[in-house]
Amino acid sequence: MTPNLSILFELECLNFIPFQLRDTYAVFEAHSLYKEICRRQKARGYGLDLLQVATTFGNVINLLKGCNIEPIFVFQGIRKCTPTAWIKRLNNLSKSLQTRFLSTSSIHPAEFECKVKRCHIDDNSLLTILEELGVKYSFTDGECVSVASAISLQLDCPLIESDPLFYIMSCSSSNDIPGKLKFCPISGVQFSRFPLDEEGSSYFVESHLYNPYESIFFSLAPISCRVFSVLWGASSIPQLDFPQEVVDMRNVNRKNIVNVTMKIVSWLAEVGPVNVIKSVLNLIGDKRLRHAISECLPSSMDRTRFNVDEASLIMKELGLNPVINLEGQGVKMSGNPSSSLRSPECNLSHWPSRMLKAYRRGFISPFILSGVHFDTGKFFTSNVDFITSLSSTFIKALPARFLHYCLLYSFERSIGFSRVQSNVIEIHPLNSGTLELVSLPLQIFRLSESELNRDFIYRSFSYSPNKDLSDWLNVFSLSLLIWLKQSSNQCPPDESPIILSVALCALAHFFNSIEYPEDVLMRYQDVSEKAQNEYESSSQDENSLPECQKAQQIIHALMEIQNIYMELVALAKMLVALNFYQRSTDSFEDTNGEFRPCFKVFPSNQLFYWLAKRLYALPPEQRRLTAIRTWFPQLMIQSKSKNISAFITVLADLNNLLNHLKTAEIQLAKTGQVKAEVPIKKVSEMTKNCTKVRQILESFLPIETVKVPENKLNECEPSTSKKKVDIEYPCPKKEKEQAVSWARRKVNHGNLKRSGVSCPERLTRKGDSTPKWQSKGSYAAFLRNRVGME
Repeated sequence: MTPNLSILFELECLNFIPFQLRDTYAVFEAHSLYKEICRRQKARGYGLDLLQVATTFGNVINLLKGCNIEPIFVFQGIRKCTPTAWIKRLNNLSKSLQTRFLSTSSIHPAEFECKVKRCHIDDNSLLTILEELGVKYSFTDGECVSVASAISLQLDCPLIESDPLFYIMSCSSSNDIPGKLKFCPISGVQFSRFPLDEEGSSYFVESHLYNPYESIFFSLAPISCRVFSVLWGASSIPQLDFPQEVVDMRNVNRKNIVNVTMKIVSWLAEVGPVNVIKSVLNLIGDKRLRHAISECLPSSMDRTRFNVDEASLIMKELGLNPVINLEGQGVKMSGNPSSSLRSPECNLSHWPSRMLKAYRRGFISPFILSGVHFDTGKFFTSNVDFITSLSSTFIKALPARFLHYCLLYSFERSIGFSRVQSNVIEIHPLNSGTLELVSLPLQIFRLSESELNRDFIYRSFSYSPNKDLSDWLNVFSLSLLIWLKQSSNQCPPDESPIILSVALCALAHFFNSIEYPEDVLMRYQDVSEKAQNEYESSSQDENSLPECQKAQQIIHALMEIQNIYMELVALAKMLVALNFYQRSTDSFEDTNGEFRPCFKVFPSNQLFYWLAKRLYALPPEQRRLTAIRTWFPQLMIQSKSKNISAFITVLADLNNLLNHLKTAEIQLAKTGQVKAEVPIKKVSEMTKNCTKVRQILESFLPIETVKVPENKLNECEPSTSKKKVDIEYPCPKKEKEQAVSWARRKVNHGNLKRSGVSCPERLTRKGDSTPKWQSKGSYAAFLRNRVGME
């Protein structure tokens, strides 16, 4: 496998210079910082704790602000998955499943170390932290790489990222850009605060700035740099071969990577980028694959061009003044292949301004939206290596996700946009060699304005909320009921160690929410170790335990419940966006009280696991009493600001929740889904030429088309409201659900003060100067026109 492009640059220390981050803006791609935080933590079989990751994320932001650095976060938008990119992801998935698939049924999570260090922290959790700390952020229309770099370029501030394409973009800027990208690899940033002087009046963050003037790419033309990045191994196309007389890519490794690169660079400089592309494409024997790759090359190279027009739009919405103003230059220069600028993407150009504003603010999921817009299947993979051998943890969340798909589909059709998918195909790994394909026929909902709130979610599942429970506990209980409805657990909910443990963690953390996160994490660690010691002293034989009590199954159940809850939160935010679109208010409805962020509900996977294991060791009739009397008080942190009444209230909430789960009944939303289990090798073989991916996936699904039964929630009722409703959804026809069998079918800010300069350090080169910071102007008129404010 060809080494990552970033290794090529990081092996040479002369490519970097020490850089003090202070008194400046800094642009981040949000998921890059999140992944870097996860990478620096030790992950066992429990996965990473959500509260730990969220706390570290917030601490990093506070650290930056303490050095007078104002971070700007850019989130990945709708990503179109081309057939070549889809095939590459399928191949990577197949390889990762084969290496991660282990028989760990008799191993405790503490004895297992995850190679993939990620956790199920959703965008809503990150956005909650950014909102609480007053940090500017926005979602992009399409690819984040070209927008984040353009914002950094126009603000003349550092870009702190992990994508190796930014190395290429730092080298490839041409004469049409009066500035240079200041790229700091996130792996080279030491997230610690250092005093700038002896008095300690100001601080800086130590980092390393990439110096393109020392790079072997600096002599290449911008288009040649972009061609190199794609041919070396872009995320959107498979690895390509070079002519043998140039280099043999099969033998590339860390030792010879620099020599190999110099040969390719010399070849590019000698024959030119066009001839290089022709030579590489001619080596592809399959004509259909060659055609597919040639069609994907322009969009792949566009990722390394600056999307200055969309960046300018986002900066105006965030109230940021550019140091280097390039607004409007992208459209003018995009036709020139040698230009480093590109025209903006137009995925959402048909959307009304109010809905677009809701999308920018994170109320609409780009992941769900891309499923409705594009026809390739959506991959759902586990983030915890320990449970890779089990079925997908996202399947039980499908009823809530289905409603989300349908709302977006209904909105698109209501504004006259027909280029959306009427069926969404999801792909879930079942084990190392098998995939489960799920096809979801989407419905069009007709909703009155009053239904665009949490009552829509309750009615979708025929759920009657408990008046004795707060709003967030009713949502939490619904997520538990959705899990129980689809699980094989036979014991009552208040005797289930899974339900008891997750309820203890959620209610205890609600009680502890005003305490310092570090103190809370320490308390959870202490209780977790105590539960572990008690369980291990009982000398239980793991191999003799029932399947549901084994380590993998317990962690798997927690991941399923977390995913269900996250889908309900994402669905609620979509309803907020529709409400904002229909009404004339200037602000969004605050749902954090009703839908608490996931890290505030599921604070510690490790704590949950050992509580569940300890409760499983008890007779069923003793579990509830032991959970409430023995373990719940130990999780509480007593402080002077709390009194006995607060503890009594949360204890009553716990009892009310467990009693409610015993009596409540729900009905799952009718999805009309059809499924098929397919060997991953067969899918790879049939799609290897990157053509007709959608048709091939559909060929594995059953012949009969399942009709979706009408849900009571969607019945048409005459509206009594005099106010005009913008969204008119037609009613779906009532059909009976049919049983199907498998068959193949043939188918053809904060108030920060910063210095007068845009960035304290710059790359030294003769004649190269750092532009001065411009004073902020007012964009009030623009914002009124842009977002349609009254």
